[in-house]
Amino acid sequence: MTNTTDIADRCRFFASADFEPLVIACESRPENGEDSYFAAASENAAFLGVFDGCGGSGARSYSEYGGKTGAYIASRVTAEAAMNRFCEWADRDKPGAPPVDLLKKDIDEALARYRDRAISRPVLRGSLSKEFPTTIACEFIMPDPEDENVLKVDFAWAGDSRCYVLTPSGLCQTSVDDLSVTDAFQNLREDAALLNVISASHSYRINERKLKIRKPCILFTATDGCFGYLKTPMDFERLLIGTLAEAKSVSEWKEYLTEEMGKVAGDDYTLCALAFGFGTFENMQQQFLQRLQYLQSEYQTDGAAPEELEAMWNNYKESYRI
Repeated sequence: MTNTTDIADRCRFFASADFEPLVIACESRPENGEDSYFAAASENAAFLGVFDGCGGSGARSYSEYGGKTGAYIASRVTAEAAMNRFCEWADRDKPGAPPVDLLKKDIDEALARYRDRAISRPVLRGSLSKEFPTTIACEFIMPDPEDENVLKVDFAWAGDSRCYVLTPSGLCQTSVDDLSVTDAFQNLREDAALLNVISASHSYRINERKLKIRKPCILFTATDGCFGYLKTPMDFERLLIGTLAEAKSVSEWKEYLTEEMGKVAGDDYTLCALAFGFGTFENMQQQFLQRLQYLQSEYQTDGAAPEELEAMWNNYKESYRI
């Protein structure tokens, strides 16, 4: 079981990106966090992925694996499968369409190996428990051969970890939560049931969406610990670009983001990001200043009544999805 920390240095730098992948990975319980990630870039492609082991249904611990929970194991095994698939895919001169179907096959085979080595009572199909459950949210990123100002992105996910695009025009969620309530604002107020996650014992699907994204943009993936403890989706965007405006470098932006998320997060939180088309950090900051001023003017959520927050969300969500 590979630890995916610092794996990015195994791959060549994606020439189209402005900076190396920005990764935030914080555990609420040191050495027992149930999030994992993989972020890497080659000359021809890039990959961003986060994986959130489902601690409720995957709470069973396995003596065969040092007493770690199924959720802990699942997120790391799935991240390793994604790493191997990306490295094989990106080695080709022209990667072509990302192999999401092959990724699922890799994940299934990897989780089955871990399940088969464990001496434990099988989980019944109707049980609330699952063997090695985890979410996934990932992005296969390629340059568009027909337009150097466009990226071809294959978004893939299962569960409530998310894929995003952030541009100077605002934040867009490109995945759809596998929850009984899919509205991003309502999700923050309701304990919606999780309907679909990766598992070694239950059937699941990996959702897929292919888009062409125009530069400049920041592509990123995030587990729910990054956004699930804020009052509104608008607060998440303001946190992202507010910390960007205050920083003097990419590393300082990472520090500020980590600190601000940590103030509200009640869980592990993991985020992977790549920026494209800005050129320099200073230019990226400059291009988001007008958007930050707009958010600060139009979406003052502190002290707002529930009906005011809902009215703000109804206005904001018009541009929240691509």
